[in-house]
Amino acid sequence: MIGKTVEVMVEGESKLASKQNAYPSAPGTVELKWTTKRLSHFSDSVPTTQLIGRTRGDQVLAFDGPRTLKGKLVNIQVTDARNLTLFGKLIETPVPA
Repeated sequence: MIGKTVEVMVEGESKLASKQNAYPSAPGTVELKWTTKRLSHFSDSVPTTQLIGRTRGDQVLAFDGPRTLKGKLVNIQVTDARNLTLFGKLIETPVPA
């Protein structure tokens, strides 16, 4: 699967990223900073976070993107695979309706 581009239905923000937002880091802890990333093909005003979606084969795929993609179909290039989760990068954004 690594290197392939797959169509993904975006379900929303990952549980890990939403937990990071709910509990700000305390001194001495590691902060992943998913919510402050900027992707080059988005404007500087669009914050991104780690999103979760499912492929047509019902595989879970995590990637970085804006929360506004929730409920949309997007193309993701798979960059890594773990036991039950694929990881990838956003190839294109959907056409606004």
